[in-house]
Amino acid sequence: MTKEEAAEALGVAPRTVERYIAQGLLHPKYKKGVRGKAADFSEREVKNLKKQLSTKEVSKPVIVPVYRKLTLSLEEAAALAGLPKEFLEQAIEEGDLKVVKRNGKLSIKRKDLEQFVEKL
Repeated sequence: MTKEEAAEALGVAPRTVERYIAQGLLHPKYKKGVRGKAADFSEREVKNLKKQLSTKEVSKPVIVPVYRKLTLSLEEAAALAGLPKEFLEQAIEEGDLKVVKRNGKLSIKRKDLEQFVEKL
């Protein structure tokens, strides 16, 4: 099922389907299409989501302010510490700031960032 077909089945715009993917509500498989990768949606998953939406079982994602997060992206860490992103990248390369890789993305523990900033 294409993104447009999924949108029609859900009664929403294709952009809304993209938001559902970003929120983790839909998990398409990608295959080679005419213009690059094309999303292929499971008809069963789309029907289940439609049922959830009609019964309002879907919860909105929780938004946590940066200053309350326990792990941070590089951009969030730079903003919170008031330091340039490049400065933190250099500290990571030199081993002065610890990072954790999850799903190919860097995460910085808040306590590690605080310890690093205290040493400056």
